[in-house]
Amino acid sequence: MIKVVFFGTSTLSKCCLEAIFQDPEFVVCGVVTQPDKVNERNNKINFSAVKQFCIENNIPCFQPEKNIQIKTELAQLQADIGVCVAFGQYIHNDIINLFPYKIANLHPSKLPLLRGGAPLHWTIINGFTTSSLSVIELVQKMDSGPIWKQKDFKVNPNWNTGDLFEYVQTHAPQFLIQCLKEIVSGKSQWKEQINPPTFGLNIKKEQERLDLNLEPKAFINWVKGLAPKPGGWLEFEGQNIKILQATYLGKMTSTTAVGQITKISKQGIEIALANDEIVLLQIIQIPGKRAMGVSEIINGKHPFAEGKFFH
Repeated sequence: MIKVVFFGTSTLSKCCLEAIFQDPEFVVCGVVTQPDKVNERNNKINFSAVKQFCIENNIPCFQPEKNIQIKTELAQLQADIGVCVAFGQYIHNDIINLFPYKIANLHPSKLPLLRGGAPLHWTIINGFTTSSLSVIELVQKMDSGPIWKQKDFKVNPNWNTGDLFEYVQTHAPQFLIQCLKEIVSGKSQWKEQINPPTFGLNIKKEQERLDLNLEPKAFINWVKGLAPKPGGWLEFEGQNIKILQATYLGKMTSTTAVGQITKISKQGIEIALANDEIVLLQIIQIPGKRAMGVSEIINGKHPFAEGKFFH
C-alpha cells in the first residue's frame, strides 16, 4: 500500500483525490487544503471541494494558513509520498522532505511552458493547438521541478477554458495515479526542465476587460480564454457586459468606428473591431442576469441598438 498525503483545493484537486482514494493500492492518510472562505454576500463559510470530500469520507483534513505549521502532524502520518494538485500555497521545503518520495505535482501544461496558477486560461488565450499534463517533482521555485512524465493532447480550436478544464478533469486523475505508482516503484525517469520557461499567471482584474483594438483571432481567443469564468467584458452604457462566446465574421466594406454595433439579429450582435473587422457576439451576460444567447435577449426588452457603442 502506498501512503499518501494530498495537497489541493480546487475541483480538479477533488477529482484527483477521489481517484487516489478509490484505488486499492493507495491509502490517503491525510489531506491539506486551503482555509475556509467566507462568502461576502451571505456571510456563510464556503468549504473547498476537497474539504467536502474529506468530510464525506472521514479523511483527516488540515487547513493551516501556512503549511509549515502542521509539520509535526504530517510527520506523524509517515506517508510515502505527497501529491499536490492546484493547492494554492507554496509548500515549505521541510514539508517536502518529510516524504521519502518527496511531493509529486500535477500541472496542466507542457512545462516549462505556462508555469503558474492559470495555465488553462493562457493555453486558450495564446491559441495553443496542443498542451500536456505534466507530473513533476515539487520544488521551492514555482513549477520548475524535474519532470517525471508528460501526456500530450490536442486542444480543440472551439474550446473555451471551461471545455479545456473538463478535458483535464476527465483525463488527469488516472494519468496521475499511473505516475505515482511508477515513482514509488523506483523507476528513475526524472528529467530537468531545460527550455526557457513561459508563465501562465493568475488573471488580473484589469486583464478581464476585452480590447477592441486586437486582431480578430486574438480577440476571440481572449473571449474563449476568459470563458466561462471570470468572463471577459466590454463596457456598454455604464455597464460591464460579459462576452462569453463570439465569432469572427470578416471585414466590413465600409469604414466603421471601433466598438460600434453594426447589426443585431437572432444570430447575435455584430460589432466592429479595429480596421473594420467584424465579430459576432453570441452569448453575453448583463449584470444581475444569467448568461444568455443574444437570440433570447432580443426577444425581450434590451438596451442594444445599431449605431450604439461598446467600449
